[in-house]
Amino acid sequence: SKQQFELFQHIDTIGVGRWEHFQIGTAHFLAGGYHYDGSLFEHESRIFRYNSSAVQFELFQAVSVLGAWDFEYFRIGDTHFLALASFYGVNTTSE
Repeated sequence: SKQQFELFQHIDTIGVGRWEHFQIGTAHFLAGGYHYDGSLFEHESRIFRYNSSAVQFELFQAVSVLGAWDFEYFRIGDTHFLALASFYGVNTTSE
């Protein structure tokens, strides 16, 4: 028989470039860089934290940035970092 993924949770998104999962201690996070919704680059990128009591990810923090594309989590020693790559295109012409 075929095994298939089951929907765990629906998270409203508009134009997320990429999702990043990371863990700090026992806490699990999902970060989504909201890039472009088809008309605007101005959206808050969101970081969700897993709530084991509610059995779902909940909004932890919103980050205002134009044209966000990708979050990247990394750690140096005991310090945790979350970097956000942003790209906002500008129409240019050359003669």
